[in-house]
Amino acid sequence: MEKTKAPYLTFAQKIFIIIAVLAATFLYSSYEKSKYDQFVNKAPSLILKEMPDFTAVDVDTNEPISKESFVGANKAVMVHFWGTWCAPCEAELPSFMKFAKKMEEKNITVLILAVNDELKAVKKYLKRYSKNRPNNVLFGIDKEGLTLPLYGSVKVPETYLFSSKLRHLEKFVGPQDWEHRSYFDRVLKLVEATSLNKMKKVESH
Repeated sequence: MEKTKAPYLTFAQKIFIIIAVLAATFLYSSYEKSKYDQFVNKAPSLILKEMPDFTAVDVDTNEPISKESFVGANKAVMVHFWGTWCAPCEAELPSFMKFAKKMEEKNITVLILAVNDELKAVKKYLKRYSKNRPNNVLFGIDKEGLTLPLYGSVKVPETYLFSSKLRHLEKFVGPQDWEHRSYFDRVLKLVEATSLNKMKKVESH
């Protein structure tokens, strides 16, 4: 009894299969990349040069907070993004509040901005800071999280440092150990260097 010969593919069929597999791989990769790009590229620029125009609400007064709130104040500004739904944010906030207290003496305003959050939840959480809250701290909320992409962020916690002219000086990605002395020194060095450069420009005229 003769054995049935196994079917074999012609050279053209093999080439067709290879091309089909490569095409399917390319299309799938392009699809996944497009989903990622739609999320990441919400920011107008990958490099933030100055504080963007944004809209938030003061947790205490329900008054609007925006870039204009800091224009002309002649103070450096830190913007700290967080949320009550974010476990790393809650773990980090106590140390950041202590850091903000130190910044009060250095003429630096701190905006602690809750994103994608509910006002009731934020107020309830922040009650623990009502007695020892630094005077330089503003608590804001952006319920829809529209501020994040304007700053170039896709997650929290993140913190931004701006000069008194609202030029972007530094970005801190993820939770930090704010009680470590290096953060205090680093922020002051950046702010003071900006002020020194501004003074030199004035003197040169």
